[in-house]
Amino acid sequence: MGRGVDETISRRAGRHRTRIPGGGHGSGGHNPSPIDGELCDQSARLRAKYQWLRTPHAIQVACAIRYKANLIITNDDRWKRLTEVPVIVLQDYAGAKP
Repeated sequence: MGRGVDETISRRAGRHRTRIPGGGHGSGGHNPSPIDGELCDQSARLRAKYQWLRTPHAIQVACAIRYKANLIITNDDRWKRLTEVPVIVLQDYAGAKP
């Protein structure tokens, strides 16, 4: 049986450190983080728990968990099912009066 994408990502993570170009201080407060084996393992666990969650999004959630993000903002209503980090769905606030 072939290896799944998440298993392959997790296996290769020990050999590669991926950084988002253009990040760091002075770029809107975004500080890129290396994608290591632990982050890939957490992402794979999230993908197993939430089968609708795509791999790139699982990586985002794993980063939010690792760095104790206060919340995640999205426009995907399914993310409300996440129990690991608070989620705000923009559509819930569309047309809301201040």
